[in-house]
Amino acid sequence: MRPQRLPANSRGFSLVELMVVLAVISVLAGFSYSGFISIQKREQLKAATLQLVSDLKEAKMLSIEKRTSYAITFTNSEYLIFRDPDSDFTYTDGTTPAHDILRDVDISTNYTNISINPAVDFALRFNSKGLPLKSTAWPCSIVLVSSATGRYCTVTVSSAGMIDVATCTGDDPDCMDLTSSE
Repeated sequence: MRPQRLPANSRGFSLVELMVVLAVISVLAGFSYSGFISIQKREQLKAATLQLVSDLKEAKMLSIEKRTSYAITFTNSEYLIFRDPDSDFTYTDGTTPAHDILRDVDISTNYTNISINPAVDFALRFNSKGLPLKSTAWPCSIVLVSSATGRYCTVTVSSAGMIDVATCTGDDPDCMDLTSSE
């Protein structure tokens, strides 16, 4: 059997044409990657803020459900949520009544380039009725800062126990979907 010849007008692609296509694909991939990294940095701030809000709400709800105080202590970029039956804002391991740890979160470890600002030590406690008390003056504001983007979100706990998230500053319209909540 004899191999068939291709017609003269059915040629393949030249090396130059293939190189042009590969160059265009490379440029598009580069733009996509840089856009992805930018979105990822923005989403980390949102995720850290939503985790903090969720943890604060959980502490508030548990204080009502269990009819005991739950405290949140902030130290640098970490916070500790624990049962605080003696209402002293202090976690003491092995005490009676027990100070059970609900959550120990290090924001800077869990979320790259996110920190709590200002990095001062303070504590917040929800009593058995879900009302907050704190170790310093009101209002209680926790600011999460992204060192990668320069944006920040403020979580505020009112003296009535409302937990609100202020919109992020900067030109990021996507941060505005962090809406107020109780």
